[in-house]
Amino acid sequence: MNLPRYFLRAILLVLLLQTYAYALPTLYVRPEGAEEPQPNYFSTIQEAIDEAETGQKIYIYPGEYRENLNINGKDVYLIGSSPRTVLLIAPYTSPAISIYDSAGTAIENMTIAHESGIGDGLFFYHSSGHILRNIFRDNQVAINIRERSVGVFVEKNIFRDNYVGIRSERSVLNVAHNLFYQQQGPALEIFSDSLLVMNNNLLIYNDDYALDLKNAEASILNNTFAYNQQGVRIDLFSSGEAKLYNNIIAFNDSYGLNISALKDRPILADYNVLYGNGLAYYGLKPGPNDLASDPGFKDPKRRSFSGFQLPRSSPCRDKGSPDPYLRDADFSRNDPGFTGGPEAYWYDL
Repeated sequence: MNLPRYFLRAILLVLLLQTYAYALPTLYVRPEGAEEPQPNYFSTIQEAIDEAETGQKIYIYPGEYRENLNINGKDVYLIGSSPRTVLLIAPYTSPAISIYDSAGTAIENMTIAHESGIGDGLFFYHSSGHILRNIFRDNQVAINIRERSVGVFVEKNIFRDNYVGIRSERSVLNVAHNLFYQQQGPALEIFSDSLLVMNNNLLIYNDDYALDLKNAEASILNNTFAYNQQGVRIDLFSSGEAKLYNNIIAFNDSYGLNISALKDRPILADYNVLYGNGLAYYGLKPGPNDLASDPGFKDPKRRSFSGFQLPRSSPCRDKGSPDPYLRDADFSRNDPGFTGGPEAYWYDL
């Protein structure tokens, strides 16, 4: 798994672009434009994108923007004032934001949706980027990542009421600290030689698999998959490998962990909690340190990070891997689920 090389290159590109961005003036977008004519103010986001140079920041004021955006061959930073107040509602079925041949576009603090519920929220093609603190709703595929998009970081977002949360083919992505709930299809579909690093996510009440992985490589660490129609499916026949550690897979209606793979395809799974699923394991034996105990979520009716924390009395606390590199932030042994591990972080948008 060539993970360090892929992600180091993407991180260096983003840092270089951010350094360059500080030398450029910020562009501003507000629905009514500037109060008085000014060169850096625009009334639509696309106008600002067209005007922007590579690495330039675009700050978006509160409002509803009915646009389908195109970012082709440049790297820009779209920064909304808040995901609750900056609403990008795509009126057409093309992607709300199309990103082609970009080495480091960033999108932060926006709600991204489709008026009809049909169409991608973000479409990445041969691009890298950082998607941070957004709300994705009412899209056919919230984030669609295609064709060797290397270094797409998806962090601290909310995905709800989409058909699919994230779909990836032949790409490299990091998915961390996100909340996925009420997708009508899978929360994540990872296909065709993709490489996924997934940690500290909460995936709940989705109407299909929380994670569907086919012929791809994945590191799946400290996530919570609960109350979905099905938990995690991994099919590895032509390529791929998977590592699953310190996850909670609980109360899924059908399968908890459903594995189909050729014998030479490595699947390493241990220190996971599987409880209350229709069928806990299919195609894979329990790991020697797996746990079958009720995690005792604080309040699972609350579809939020706070509702799925582990109380102090949970039998699952401190039952993750004893590897010192996977200790919790307080240096105690790893807690399974999204609240555990050195990178545990969550808050409700």
